[in-house]
Amino acid sequence: KLVVNQATAVAPQLALAAFLDSGGCDRHIRRARRMYRDQMAQMIDAVERYFPETTRLTRPSGGHVLWVQLPDGVDAMDLYDAADADSIRIAPGPMFSSSDGYRNFIRLNTGFPWNETTDHQMATLGRLVAERS
Repeated sequence: KLVVNQATAVAPQLALAAFLDSGGCDRHIRRARRMYRDQMAQMIDAVERYFPETTRLTRPSGGHVLWVQLPDGVDAMDLYDAADADSIRIAPGPMFSSSDGYRNFIRLNTGFPWNETTDHQMATLGRLVAERS
């Protein structure tokens, strides 16, 4: 530590200690869990509303990513290109495989507040999937 700097600033350490002692950290974690849970529920609802009926998805008990299995014949890389053209960001399944697997899977990030724009993007993404199935 001495190589990087002479000492650690005391004020930030005391502020962090007070935050932890006061229960502020616990309250923050509870709020974050509720927020992620609600955003995940909204994304699941959007996939169920907008995507073809044969789409399957995970039901994670925590976190902020949703794994979606697209209908047979829908290529995630093709969908990625089409979504990107509409400024919609998805993570295609082959990104998560060393052998080009998961060709009909995508991962959706639910770690951001849900809004009208997100809902519109999900409707567009659902249409793009339907056009390819």
